[in-house]
Amino acid sequence: MTKTRTTNSIPIAVSLIIIINTFLLIPQASALEPPYGEKVFNQKCSGCHTVGGGDKIGPDLKGVIDRRGEDWVFSYIENPEKMKEGEDPIALELDAKWQMSMPSLGLSESDIRAVMDYLKAEPISTPAPEAVIPDGDATTGARLFNGKTKFANGGPACINCHSFGGTSGGTLGPDLSGFYSKVGKAGVFSVLESIAFPTMRPIYKDNPLAEYEIADLAEYLAGAVINRNNGSGMLYGYGLAGVIILLILSTIIWKDRHKNVRENLILSASRGRETSR
Repeated sequence: MTKTRTTNSIPIAVSLIIIINTFLLIPQASALEPPYGEKVFNQKCSGCHTVGGGDKIGPDLKGVIDRRGEDWVFSYIENPEKMKEGEDPIALELDAKWQMSMPSLGLSESDIRAVMDYLKAEPISTPAPEAVIPDGDATTGARLFNGKTKFANGGPACINCHSFGGTSGGTLGPDLSGFYSKVGKAGVFSVLESIAFPTMRPIYKDNPLAEYEIADLAEYLAGAVINRNNGSGMLYGYGLAGVIILLILSTIIWKDRHKNVRENLILSASRGRETSR
């Protein structure tokens, strides 16, 4: 009888161990995953905003719940266009200050609540991760920007409204020379995908850019930044080399001049002695 009880107890003990380990491992596995609100924020918001990391295309959102109130933040995330149409003073003020419109992100109520919970937690600075977009081609991006290649949906070339990297363009929009340095790849993609700037919205609303076109433009903007940095480094190198060459030439000329002066002095002294004799 004792032997039978021992044998039957083995499966029970194994089952208990499995159950206990399962419950212990579940929180550990979930702890490795970021909160859902953080994931939504990184996917939808981080191209334009940080939380405690400073302003980007849009304002730093640290403390925004306390400043604006939960109801206002929820309504603004849910439908910013509706709030502007209703002449909400804060929404209009933000548009005027940042010279761009908060796009409608199409988030569900649960997603908005999750993002707000994340904002209320006030995490330490959250730099925006690189957007997951396909690799682009800088040469194609340059052609799209300058209008040599047409956009697939018929939108106008960027140069009609913008200057960039020393290339003069239209003046309707700002010079984009420092744009990529400020917002990075994620910011470029976020702005061009959502058409956030007020002046761009009526132009591209019915002529949106394709994802691969955004990728090409991002590569072009990034490459121009790298080339300008490399050019500055090369200019510095050339300048330093020029200084070194000038110093070497100056040393040689001074040495020869010093030698000539010394020879003239010796010759003058010798002639003086001959005259005295």
